[in-house]
Amino acid sequence: MISDCFGDLPGLLASLARLRHAHHELVVFQVWDRDELEFPFRQWTRFDCLERDALHRLVDPAQLRQAYLDNVRRFREDLRLGCHRHRIDLVPMVTDQPYAEALAGYLALRRRRP
Repeated sequence: MISDCFGDLPGLLASLARLRHAHHELVVFQVWDRDELEFPFRQWTRFDCLERDALHRLVDPAQLRQAYLDNVRRFREDLRLGCHRHRIDLVPMVTDQPYAEALAGYLALRRRRP
């Protein structure tokens, strides 16, 4: 699966668990933009909702940065633990990294497994 995995995380993990229970082998390639991981914004910034047209917020990033990064860290950890619990490989990828590098790294790691 290739996704950002945003949305209902418990529902996603439950769906993936059902697939694993049915003996499917799963790999989740989680795609991130570098800005989502680092939140480099320093000036007032307009954020547009990609799911709903005309929904946007103008915010002072200094007010949001730490809470945002804490939420991202928690989300990533919850996803990592959920995938680990169900024996699902999770491969984080960043959009500025060539996808072939991420795939090659995953395949090399997998080849070393017993």
